[in-house]
Amino acid sequence: EMTFNHLPYGIRFFMFLNRIKFRIFVVCTLGALLNYWGNILGIASSRMERVFKKYKKRWIFKYN
Repeated sequence: EMTFNHLPYGIRFFMFLNRIKFRIFVVCTLGALLNYWGNILGIASSRMERVFKKYKKRWIFKYN
């Protein structure tokens, strides 16, 4: 475990802020990517649902 007790308070606080900024950046990036992939998967699944409904309706009209 690293300790930063030998560094001045100003430098320790600046290092802390840099780590927090990096963590926030990583979390925001992951959130944006999940949002993007969620939109793509939503579009694909809605298309598959529409195709399924079309063939279901065709089958119902044919056999009933």
